[in-house]
Amino acid sequence: MGYRSEVGFYIEFTKDPEEFIALMKVDGREIFKNFLEFMYIENYPEPILEEDAPIGGVHFHHNHWKWYEDSQLGFTELLNMAGDFDENFKAKFARTGEESDDTEEEWFNDDGYDLEYPYVVRMVETAMDLTKLKKVEA
Repeated sequence: MGYRSEVGFYIEFTKDPEEFIALMKVDGREIFKNFLEFMYIENYPEPILEEDAPIGGVHFHHNHWKWYEDSQLGFTELLNMAGDFDENFKAKFARTGEESDDTEEEWFNDDGYDLEYPYVVRMVETAMDLTKLKKVEA
């Protein structure tokens, strides 16, 4: 079965993100095909009219990915392609593994840290609707 991770990244562009997706499809690398299955395009509703302002991006999320060396190399190649496509791109990456201390958050290019998503959240889930239970009185 292998070690699984929840992985997310967002790449923001000042150029049309759909053109970037088209480049990924034409490239044909197997890892890019795998990424494409879990990618979503976001076009900002009202682009800022400044030159080099972001107009949208691509999201990736998978909650059970085998994030091994080939995925890491593929992501690096994807960032290289993003840089060739749009020198003003920025990106953010987050991953959490099966072990509680196995987390990563990284950003790319000068302002990637400003991107809101993705990020790692640690929480306890009880998987119960506590409102349906009787509260213990102290």
